[in-house]
Amino acid sequence: MTMERIQQLLDNPDSQGVIELPKGEFEGKFIVRKSCVINGNDSLFWSNSGPVLVVDAENVKLDNLKI
Repeated sequence: MTMERIQQLLDNPDSQGVIELPKGEFEGKFIVRKSCVINGNDSLFWSNSGPVLVVDAENVKLDNLKI
């Protein structure tokens, strides 16, 4: 799955505010802009430099996500 597709998932939580990420390793700089619960399914977000995840919203909960 591409960095762009992961960002699309993060931009569009379901009606209950939940985001289900696929299991895998994803490089990028991802930004969370909406209140949500992110179920990472033991996924890994990584980057060679700089921040890999920016949380720019209140009430964001991360579950089962490695950073």
